[in-house]
Amino acid sequence: MIRKIEKASLIWRGNVPSSSRFDDIYYSSQGGHEETDYVFLQGVGAPSCWHNKSHFVIAETGFGTGLNFMATCKAWVASKATGTLTYISTEKYPLSDQQLQETHKAFPELADIAQGLRAAWPPATPGFHLRSFLGGKVKLLLLFGDATDCFADLDAKVDAWFFDGFSPAKNPDLWSDALFDQIARLSNPGARFATYTAASHVRDALEARGFLVEKVAGFGRKRRRFIGQLKEKETVTGTPPPIPEWAAPPTAPRAPSTGDTSHSTIIIGAGIAGASLAHMLHARGQQPLVITNGSPAASDVPAAILAPGFQRGVQPSAIFAEICFAHACWNPAYRTAWAKEKGLHLTSDDPTEQQRLYAIADKLDWDESWLAKNEAAGSTGLFFPRSGSLAPQVALSNLMEDIEAAHGEISNISRVASGWRVTVGCKSYTAENLVIAAAMNSDIFLNSGLNLGGFLELRAKPGQIEIVAGDTAALPSGSMAYGGYVTAQTQGVSGATIRTIGSTFDVKPKAGNKWPSPKPENSVENLATLEKAMGAAPNITEITASWAGMRATTPDYMPYVGPVPDWDAAKHQYRHLAKDRKYRGLGTMPYQQGLYLLTGFGSKGFQQAPLCAAYTAALICQEPLPLPLSLVPYLHPARHMIKSIVRQDAE
Repeated sequence: MIRKIEKASLIWRGNVPSSSRFDDIYYSSQGGHEETDYVFLQGVGAPSCWHNKSHFVIAETGFGTGLNFMATCKAWVASKATGTLTYISTEKYPLSDQQLQETHKAFPELADIAQGLRAAWPPATPGFHLRSFLGGKVKLLLLFGDATDCFADLDAKVDAWFFDGFSPAKNPDLWSDALFDQIARLSNPGARFATYTAASHVRDALEARGFLVEKVAGFGRKRRRFIGQLKEKETVTGTPPPIPEWAAPPTAPRAPSTGDTSHSTIIIGAGIAGASLAHMLHARGQQPLVITNGSPAASDVPAAILAPGFQRGVQPSAIFAEICFAHACWNPAYRTAWAKEKGLHLTSDDPTEQQRLYAIADKLDWDESWLAKNEAAGSTGLFFPRSGSLAPQVALSNLMEDIEAAHGEISNISRVASGWRVTVGCKSYTAENLVIAAAMNSDIFLNSGLNLGGFLELRAKPGQIEIVAGDTAALPSGSMAYGGYVTAQTQGVSGATIRTIGSTFDVKPKAGNKWPSPKPENSVENLATLEKAMGAAPNITEITASWAGMRATTPDYMPYVGPVPDWDAAKHQYRHLAKDRKYRGLGTMPYQQGLYLLTGFGSKGFQQAPLCAAYTAALICQEPLPLPLSLVPYLHPARHMIKSIVRQDAE
C-alpha cells in the first residue's frame, strides 16, 4: 500500500468534471445519475438482487465523486430493503471536500446523501476508512490507495461489482490482471458485475477467472458494455497478503445457533469499547446484552480529549493510529458529546519535538480542514480542527440507548451447546457469542474457566486528572495537549460545565492492582506540567476535585482485538516455530468458538475503541473487515504467545 496519497487533479469540461491526470471524465455529460442507474444498478439486477438478503456487499473500482455510492443509497432506501448494505470502494486520488461539493451540485436529487458523504469524508491518508449511514444500515468502506494493493489487503465476500474508474486505455492499472485476480478471490459464488466498458481485454480477463460475460447496449454515446456473473469459483488465482497463518481471521462458517439463547452476544464491560460494540450490533438487528458490575472504569473519566499519538514512520502502529483518529473524529455517537469549542492544539516548547510534529504534518499532508501548522512565535505546533474534548458520559449514553444491560457481579462463565452462559448473581444469560471488553478485568474473566493460557498480558497504568470550574481564567483557550493536556469546557457528570487538567501516568506492576485514589502530589505534578508548558496554571485552590483511574495497556501499546484462541491447542500447533520462526504450513489458528477480546486501549480508548468495535462486529457478523489484513497480526490476541514461542528459538 502507498504511504502518501496524491490529491485528485480536477478540471472542468463544460459542466462535467474531468481528471487532468488521466484526461477522462468522472461521469457522463449525458446524465451522470442516469448512467449510474442504467449501467451499474440495472447492470447487477438491483434492487431485486438484494431483496431478502440480510446483508449485501457491493465493491467498486474507482470511487471518484461518489456518484455510484450515492445513487445506490437512494435506490436502497427506495426499495425498502430490510437488510444491511456494505459498499466498498477504492480510490487512489481522492477528491478534496471542496471538489466533492462542486461535483455534487449537479445532483440536487441526491443532496441529502451528498451532504452526509461530505461530512463523513476522511482525510487523504492511506488505508481503510469505515463510515456508516442511515443509522448503520449502510456502511461505506473507502480504501485509499492502489486498488490492487487495497483489495489484496481486504477480507470480504462480494455479491456485486461496479467496474468503474477511467477508461482501460487511459488508466490500465485499474484494469490489470493482478487486480482481476483479487476481484475473483473476493467474489462470492454467483457474484454479478457491471461496467460501462466493452474493451476486449476486460472480457478476456473476466472470462479467464470464471465470469460469464455478456455484451449489452451501452449508455448514451457508448454502443456496448459488459455485464455478467461469476460461475466458476475454483478458477480464483488471487491470494491474500502474506500475513502469518496464525493471524488469519476465522474462515469456517459458524455452526448454526440452536436458538436456545437469550441474546445474540453478551458483552462484559460497559466502557467505550463494550458500548460501541453493543451499539453496532444493535444497528445490525441483533440483541446484545452488556454486563457491568458498576465498578470504576477508565471510561468514567470526567472529560476526554482526542489527542492523536501520531508517529513519523509508516509502521503498522502509525497507520492504525491515523485511521482510528479519523474515524473517531467522525463518530456519530460523539456528535452531542463534543465540547462547544471544537479543535485541538498539539504543542511543545521543545524544539526537537516541534520539528517532529512538523515532520508528521508533512508526512500526513492533510488539508486544513483536518490539520494546520502553527509556526508563530510562542505558539508552535499543530491544530486539528475536527478533534477536541468530549463529555464521556454523553457519548456512552448515546451508545447505550436501547441496549439491554445487566448489573451485578459475574459468578460463572461457561461454554454450553448454544454458545456461552454467564451468571450474574442468581440469573444466567446465554448467547452465541461472548466478548470480553472489561479493561483491566479482562484477564480475570478469561482466567475464570476460559483457558487463558497465560499469554494475555495487561498492564495497569494509573493516572490522575484535576477538575476545575469551566470559567477558570488561568487556562489556555480550548483543548490543548503539550505532554499533559487541558480539555475545553464540557458537561461534567453533575451537569455543571467543567475543564480538566491531566494527566499523570504512573507505572505500576500488574499483580495486586487496586483502583487508585487521588493524591495531592499528583495534583501538584499536573499543575506544574501545565505551568512549564504554558507559562501559567490555576492555583491549587481552584481545583474543585481530582479523579484517579486505571488504564489497561499492553506490552506493545496495541490493543487486543479479535477472536480468542484455544490456547493449549494453539501452543501445541505452533510449537515448531521454536525451532524455525519461518516455519510454514502449520495451519490456521484454532479458536474458542464465539469468544472475542476487545481491550487494552490504554489512554486511547475514545480514539481507537470505536473502529476496533466495528472490526469485532464484522467478525461476529461475518461481514467485510474494516481493517486491512496486514494490521490484524498487530491486534491479534495471540501475538504475544507466538512471540513467546519464537523467542525459544533465539535463546
